[in-house]
Amino acid sequence: MSGTKVQATSLAAEMFANAQFIFFERLRFFKQKACKTKEGAMGCSFVEYTDEDKKSALCKKVLDDLPLWFGIPEANREYCEKVRQYRFIGLVDNNREIGFFSIKQNNEFVFELYVLGILPQYHRKGYGKAAIEYICKDLRSRKAKYLEVKTLDESRESEEYQRTRLFYINQGFIPLDVLTEVWGERNPCLLMIKQL
Repeated sequence: MSGTKVQATSLAAEMFANAQFIFFERLRFFKQKACKTKEGAMGCSFVEYTDEDKKSALCKKVLDDLPLWFGIPEANREYCEKVRQYRFIGLVDNNREIGFFSIKQNNEFVFELYVLGILPQYHRKGYGKAAIEYICKDLRSRKAKYLEVKTLDESRESEEYQRTRLFYINQGFIPLDVLTEVWGERNPCLLMIKQL
């Protein structure tokens, strides 16, 4: 092999090694940027609440700040009351409560994401995805098989709920059924499910 070919091969190998290094460094960087379960790179953590009044208060605080999703006062009161009896996890970022989720156990194998709310200024920053990852990991450890969630069906137009449905689809949920008896004819309920 001539000296020029050896140099070209050596140069190509070095360029490949550099490109590989850059790729893996970027991959590591983006993985670190994502909010991880328990403690995230963004400073988020998941705190389990047992005090019923604190559950209800955080639920109210967050839902009041999300009128485009939670704009029916009677429904909000029901959420704030029922979260008292379900498992309740707060999302905390830099010592500030920024959201929560509540989990209801339907049977031995199926759990429901009863309600999830994150303050609007924290939307589209990875907190919702981190919450779903946290929930799924926890439920798998409990031998659960499925996680379900209810949201507004696409037959009722809403830009906010279109984003919500896409969020759940991106997290691995699939549409299962539309139920009109849950929230009434005017608010058709889309039942979505995710295999754990």
